[in-house]
Amino acid sequence: MIKALRRQTNDESLYAFQAGVIFEDKHQLGEALTEYVKALGDNDSQAERVSDIARARRRMVTLSKRPGVFEQIVFAFNQERRRNNDWEFIWEYVDFLNDAKRWSAASALLRQEIARQDSPQFLRRARDLFADKKEASGEIAALRRLIAVTANTRQAISYRLQLAETYQRTGQQTAAAAVLGALIKKFPTNYGVLSESADFYWRLGLRGNSLAVLQVGMQRGLGRFHYLFGRKLAAQQLEMNHVSDAERVLTKLHHEDRLNPEVFHELAKLYV
Repeated sequence: MIKALRRQTNDESLYAFQAGVIFEDKHQLGEALTEYVKALGDNDSQAERVSDIARARRRMVTLSKRPGVFEQIVFAFNQERRRNNDWEFIWEYVDFLNDAKRWSAASALLRQEIARQDSPQFLRRARDLFADKKEASGEIAALRRLIAVTANTRQAISYRLQLAETYQRTGQQTAAAAVLGALIKKFPTNYGVLSESADFYWRLGLRGNSLAVLQVGMQRGLGRFHYLFGRKLAAQQLEMNHVSDAERVLTKLHHEDRLNPEVFHELAKLYV
């Protein structure tokens, strides 16, 4: 009956969990595993079928503890993957591997998929899972792929900053600085990019880079941005005890707009 329904609906994953239970009850474990794996690829949003995915995954976790069964599951997955290469199916299988305490296999599969996936949803999930597992190299790979596939400017900037933060967190200061340099080169007139990059360089201890970015921002900035970058530049110069440099910047800004109270206040503080 299930086979007939599948033919009519052209849906090979229909009632896959139930078919797996029937095969398992008949002691046909290989066929049961094929159906349980197939159930993972059921991306129908109906509550009952979503529940079947979770039930199939739990049953696979239980069965995988038996000698030799995990290898059969891997074989069934590889077979089904030839028919269904959807990212959601692959993610459900990653979830199974994680639940079954097979993280090394899950990690290897994720890295393989990151290199070829264009789905931002998959890549973001992979990034988050690698971050949760404290596996920075996988997190970096996912972020690099996200940067390559995203068409949204704001997201592209965000992913680059996240990549720089990951490098910084893992002590790869040079790589973090290289990401910031590439970001500024790609978005040289984006005020947010210049401001965030200057702050990031400062946190990295690359004070000269931070000052250079703020100087560019001040030169290119229009209206209030010109004054924001200038005041920030002067603040950093003061922190580095470059008082004369800070005075020159604030004096220039003050001459340009003598009614700007923030510049006036900061220049007065400097003289005090």
